[in-house]
Amino acid sequence: ACVRRVEIRGQRIGERVADMVFLEKNYRVQEEKLPAGTEIMAVVKADAYGLGAVPIAKKLAQLGCMYFAVTFIEEAIALRKAGLTGQILAMMPIEPDELDLACKYDVTIIIKSVDHGKTLSEAALSRGVNLKAHIKLDCGLGRMGIVLWGREDEAFEDIRQICALCGLNIVGIFTHITSAGTTHDGGQLDRRELELFSNICDRLENRGIHLFRHCLSSEPWERYPKYAFDFVRVGTCLYLRNHTVTLQTEIVQLKTLPECVP
Repeated sequence: ACVRRVEIRGQRIGERVADMVFLEKNYRVQEEKLPAGTEIMAVVKADAYGLGAVPIAKKLAQLGCMYFAVTFIEEAIALRKAGLTGQILAMMPIEPDELDLACKYDVTIIIKSVDHGKTLSEAALSRGVNLKAHIKLDCGLGRMGIVLWGREDEAFEDIRQICALCGLNIVGIFTHITSAGTTHDGGQLDRRELELFSNICDRLENRGIHLFRHCLSSEPWERYPKYAFDFVRVGTCLYLRNHTVTLQTEIVQLKTLPECVP
């Protein structure tokens, strides 16, 4: 088990315990559902949702997971320093002054726009390095990324420009859908975003641009398995299901109150 201290205002109130046996069971369940050609990308951002990114990632690596995602490059570096050897995608864009760290620790970065790509390309060329990167698309959520909705042709040209930049080895393309992380089915909106992503990927393939594709996190993966593509980014369905996590604390006091107490 992986045990993490739980505090409120600096005071210990208990421990959060991740059961590695149940983690393995959840991983195997997701693994069995994968279509041919699809891999799990384990999301271990935010210290694996407070469970301990290093022990969780190491356990998943032992189970055969080779791909991991975090938010910040600092999280990726911590995993590398702990000995993790799989591919790590940092999903928050880096700045040029972080480029050396990405190279040193073999972190796959993201490109959010043509301008961002050009900036990092110039920085990479000045250092004589080549960075692995995934392009982020905005299919409707409104977060960072190349806007696709209503400008599919322009977005296609943006992607082609980025793929042609020197100093960047563009190996993947991805998006987040609007209902990700919620329990509700976004229905028509989700499917519109997923079709946009699927169509642009098909256009790229037809033009000889072959990239790893991923658009589904835990809940959307269960609702829309036909869009699994090359990776499914799973986190909550690994850690927050089937008694994987328990909170242990201490009872401060047990006492009996007379019936007259209001």
